[in-house]
Amino acid sequence: MSVYAIVLNEPNTEAWTAPREHWPGRHFVSAQHLAFVAPDDPLVVTTEISDAVGLDSESGVPGIVFELHE
Repeated sequence: MSVYAIVLNEPNTEAWTAPREHWPGRHFVSAQHLAFVAPDDPLVVTTEISDAVGLDSESGVPGIVFELHE
């Protein structure tokens, strides 16, 4: 199982809506800039997490997703 760290450049409460909806009970927002997600599906990749949070040029949410391994 992988855990993903989502780090935003600036606070964005709307960005944290996606982890709550996509992975209920499998996310933890620890600060305005940092959250962790541990999807049940082992095939989830960082781009899927990024897209769900809105880390793309269209949404204007700057940040990065790191995959953490055990």
